[in-house]
Amino acid sequence: DAPAGYGKSVLLEEVKNRYEDKNWKSILFNLDKIDTEDEIKSKIAKQCNNVYHHDAQLIEVIQSNVQVIFIFDQVEKEKADSKLIDWLIDFVSKCKIEMDFNFRAIFAGRYITSSHISNWNKGNFEKISLTPFEEDVVSEVIKDIAKQKGVDKTPRHYEQWAKQITDLSCGHPKSIYNLVLKLNANNWPVPFITQDEKKKELFNSCVNNEINEIIGGLENDIKIVLETVSIFRKFHLSTIQLLQEKNEIPNTSAFALIRKLGLVAEKDDYGWHEDAIVRNLILMRMKLLEPQRYDRLNKVALDIYSHWIHENLSRGDSRFLPFYVRQSVYHALQGNKIDKEKLAECIKDANDALTYISEGNDSDENLERFLLCDDDIKLGFKEHNIQISDFLS
Repeated sequence: DAPAGYGKSVLLEEVKNRYEDKNWKSILFNLDKIDTEDEIKSKIAKQCNNVYHHDAQLIEVIQSNVQVIFIFDQVEKEKADSKLIDWLIDFVSKCKIEMDFNFRAIFAGRYITSSHISNWNKGNFEKISLTPFEEDVVSEVIKDIAKQKGVDKTPRHYEQWAKQITDLSCGHPKSIYNLVLKLNANNWPVPFITQDEKKKELFNSCVNNEINEIIGGLENDIKIVLETVSIFRKFHLSTIQLLQEKNEIPNTSAFALIRKLGLVAEKDDYGWHEDAIVRNLILMRMKLLEPQRYDRLNKVALDIYSHWIHENLSRGDSRFLPFYVRQSVYHALQGNKIDKEKLAECIKDANDALTYISEGNDSDENLERFLLCDDDIKLGFKEHNIQISDFLS
């Protein structure tokens, strides 16, 4: 499971080739080009050099090949609710029962979740979600391409390029590849990204199109909701109602569609971003190309959490105060330009909340420990060269 640009199809081709090298019958299906059970059955029979008259006989045909792996690509959201997928999982499960270790199957696509497909759990599949590339991996990619081009630089150069490219791409593999090619085309300058305008130019040419590949097919209302909730790290589901009341999102039904697509997941009464890389790419685009919208939405989020802090304090409810406090400070630190008065209010609210819930006697020490245990908040204070103690009298 991974969004567009992760190289799923390339990876599946490699898996197919490796199994073939071990003398397995390896059959790759592109479900984007297949619409019926009969098309799949015909391809299986053809690949196995045989004919069939019903499903049981088809399984016998498959068994005659000793070891078989089916690879299904493009199990996309638009296919996820189809009877074809339900039948396919049921059929694959029967093959597994009959052939045991001599049969394997792989399904690959975007946002594959158990809520999409009624029979998914029946197949007893292990879900693997591809994760963003980290700096050390990006550094190795850069070294490989540099070596191919006859470029020899110091480890410091590779580290610097890797950090800049990882930050700008948010770890998205296809975007990383695009940026490394641009780095090569520019004759490997050090540093690669020198100013904000250059960063915007590179983002537009190497990353933005990849975001459009991931979410470009969504309806506009759904895109607006996805972009808006991406501002939040985690959010109470009642946040969606508040955002509609503030006219920040068109309707709450669009959020239900985003959940159905697997772009956000929910647990208890909170939602969070199932696919962190999609959220990070959206945030990077908004921060670079729509800075005013980015600042405004962070202020909206800050106001929501500040309201809930005061509401909970007034009614003596401390259950969610730690969560609300951390989120409010996080959003106060996220704007392109920090509003120090707002941040001071957040620090005061945090101090009042912590005093109320009695986390200790030394409020200054407790406040710093409580806030700085959050890595994003810690990074925010560091990037803006701000100390919490500056706001405490």
